[in-house]
Amino acid sequence: MAHNGMHSAASSNIGNCNQFLSCVGNINNQRPNISHSLPIKRIHDNYLSWRVQMTPVLRTHKLLGLVEGTMQAPPTHIDGLDGQRVINPEYDNWVQLDQLVLGWIISSLTESMVMEVIGLTTTTEVWQALSATYFTNSRSRALHLKQQLQSINKGSESITEYVKKAKVIFDSLAAISEQVGKENLILCILSGLGTEYESIVIMITNRIDFDLLTINDILGLLLNHEA
Repeated sequence: MAHNGMHSAASSNIGNCNQFLSCVGNINNQRPNISHSLPIKRIHDNYLSWRVQMTPVLRTHKLLGLVEGTMQAPPTHIDGLDGQRVINPEYDNWVQLDQLVLGWIISSLTESMVMEVIGLTTTTEVWQALSATYFTNSRSRALHLKQQLQSINKGSESITEYVKKAKVIFDSLAAISEQVGKENLILCILSGLGTEYESIVIMITNRIDFDLLTINDILGLLLNHEA
């Protein structure tokens, strides 16, 4: 029974591996296209942005489980038809695919980042090391951007410049997977206006269709108020 259980587990691993190993040949042929779709370089404080760009590419090619560690290597040996242990050819295929993806990931890192993952030999090891190293820094950046948005003030800027500045902060948050919501963005913009805009702010926030307004709608209403 134990032998059968081991055999079933091995078969399950091989089945999971085959789920994405079947595309190894196609991936090799498509490698230039996939490489072009990856961010070649990334900046030190924008790990989440890099990850946001990398994740859908990996998911599209059914490789996300490889970097996250959920699609683990099949056993190096399996039971042959005669009951003897034999080398598992799927293991070599798995290593080939893992190293191919590892190469893509390494090519997307800056030189200093590459130095930090030297000695790590699998995609999962590199993926987890980057997460452990840069996630805290990325969260700090997200907090800083949120504070900027919440305290934004028009000052002497034109309405167009002011709204654009707020939108840049909003987009920067979205780029690192921090969604603050369009309605929150609009409220931050309105709260940073001077007293001369009080009447238009009240009018906008009391609109029945407030939740349907876009940033361009808000900009247009504020520009009309100035005219």
